[in-house]
Amino acid sequence: MEDKRIQWHPAFCSAVRLELADNREDLEFHNEYNLNSKPLQADLLVIHKQGQDEIKNAIGKIFRKHNIMEYKAPKDGINIDSYFKTIAYACLYKAGGKEVNERMQSEITISIVQERKPQKLFTMLKSEGYVISNPYKGIYYISGTFVLFPTQFIISKELDKEQHVWLTALTEEMIGQDAQLLIKSTNNLSGKEDKDNADSLLNVAIRANADTFAILRREAPEMCEALEELMQPVIAEKLKKREEEVTQQVTQQVTQRVTQQVTTQVSNTIAVKLLEDNMPIELIMKYTGLTIKEIEKLKDSI
Repeated sequence: MEDKRIQWHPAFCSAVRLELADNREDLEFHNEYNLNSKPLQADLLVIHKQGQDEIKNAIGKIFRKHNIMEYKAPKDGINIDSYFKTIAYACLYKAGGKEVNERMQSEITISIVQERKPQKLFTMLKSEGYVISNPYKGIYYISGTFVLFPTQFIISKELDKEQHVWLTALTEEMIGQDAQLLIKSTNNLSGKEDKDNADSLLNVAIRANADTFAILRREAPEMCEALEELMQPVIAEKLKKREEEVTQQVTQQVTQRVTQQVTTQVSNTIAVKLLEDNMPIELIMKYTGLTIKEIEKLKDSI
């Protein structure tokens, strides 16, 4: 059975790339970076190639040369042990250079991104002598004698939505106004890399907030048109993938020429797959040729 869990981490990596787009030429991004020879990975490694120029976006103000970013999905939390596990990742990365001290401790930072402030963890850290400051809205620095690497917590729920539209879109609690802002911001992008990253993020946002986007399609037709235009490349790719899967399955069973019955089976199977991907019914009608009654019947059978 297909895994219907929302893949938050790739969308997070896309969101960070968009947040730091102003400094793209200065940065290298490595998703799921292997920390050593064993399968242990940091969610995102951002390398500041120069390591000197200040990052424009507030989430990158703390950055130095090597910047490890860990992301917690909306329903995930972080406790004292998982916090120290992230520090261990940074230690492994520091020790993983080809030469001794190639990656200097002073050039490594840690960023932990999650939706809500880990109040219990902050209270515990303060009781242990750590200092927690809040230099920017939604961003908390951890400092003190025991801190090995400059560390920040980025709390997406507290970030300014206008300035950080991408990271704040990583939620299951998006309201219509925020959905419109995400669509408009995506529509304003011009470069292919930015558009690809935004498509990845938008696809996750739609799946995580299906009801919000369904209401938006009914109440804001102009947003529906913009959303359809933005999602066409994603839908086309999904459609191609589903067609290939279905064609392969049907080909194994059918050796005679393709009949209308088989064509209908292909359309129905594709429609079911797209329904499972939370694609809007009107778009499924457009790409399969099925009627709304036929699609509703398939939806009831899932």
